[in-house]
Amino acid sequence: RYDPADLQGLWLYEQGLGLGGRIAHTFLVFEFPEQYGAVRWLGLSVETRRELGEEYSLLGGLLRKFEVTHLWATEEDLVTRRVEFLDYPLVRYRVDIPGEYLGPIFRQFAEETAELTDTPRWYNTLTTNCTNSLVAYVNAVEPGAIPWHPSFILTGTIDDYLAELGYLDLESTQPVTQGWLAENPLRRPIERFPPGNQMK
Repeated sequence: RYDPADLQGLWLYEQGLGLGGRIAHTFLVFEFPEQYGAVRWLGLSVETRRELGEEYSLLGGLLRKFEVTHLWATEEDLVTRRVEFLDYPLVRYRVDIPGEYLGPIFRQFAEETAELTDTPRWYNTLTTNCTNSLVAYVNAVEPGAIPWHPSFILTGTIDDYLAELGYLDLESTQPVTQGWLAENPLRRPIERFPPGNQMK
């Protein structure tokens, strides 16, 4: 069980997919205290819910071919699947927001996940993708916190936009590749940064 009141941080991962870095898959990882042990890093990835044999395509994502699903998993599972098994390089950033927003954002994400059980939704490459879905959930907690931007569609540029808004700690930027994982633990024992900026 996870208590939103215990949250200590939030992290953004970006997985480049093409078009010169302009298209990417993004997911978030919530940071809980050390007493949570090996599962203290809990991630949420908004993805297409594909049936056996189905492959993702941009066109299919536009034509209601896939339902949307929320995949909750440990950071280790989300990262090693992509980096070690699929050989996708990732980049990790600390999300720089005040701690009082972390619990409400986590609750909103959990409620959106539960709602999918009763009301399935279509994935849409333009309107309901991995990135603008997460943004919509944040804006449900703090309306207007992240105004509309082309990076909601060109998802590989969302890191630049969030940094422009002051929501990413660029000093925390960490490329996560097979070579890096071979020489480093995914998380060091203690990783702390100063308080974040105020949400707008």
